[in-house]
Amino acid sequence: MLRYGIMGTNWLSHIYFDAIHAAGDQVAAVCSRSLERARELGGDGTLAYDDLDEMLKNPDIDVVYLCIPNVLHADAAIRCLKAGKHVLCEKPAARVYSEALE
Repeated sequence: MLRYGIMGTNWLSHIYFDAIHAAGDQVAAVCSRSLERARELGGDGTLAYDDLDEMLKNPDIDVVYLCIPNVLHADAAIRCLKAGKHVLCEKPAARVYSEALE
C-alpha cells in the first residue's frame, strides 16, 4: 500500500483523493495554502498541513501528488525529491529546460 500526500485542494485533487482510496492506497495527508481546505478534503483520519515542507517531514508519506498550478510544479517537485519522496506530477514538471535539469 502506498501512502500519499496531496498538495493542492482543487477539483482534481478530489478526484485523485477518491482514486487513491479506490486503488487500495491511503491518503495520509493533504496540504493547501488554506488549512481549512486541507481539512475539508482530507476529512477525519487524514493529516492537514498548510506548509509543504512540514508535510514532507512526515515519514508516513511515500508519494506526493502535486495538484497545484503548473508554475509551481518544479519547485515543489524538487523539494519533495530532496525530502526523499516520490512525486506524481501532472504535466509539465518544469516550465523551462533549466528547471528540468535541476
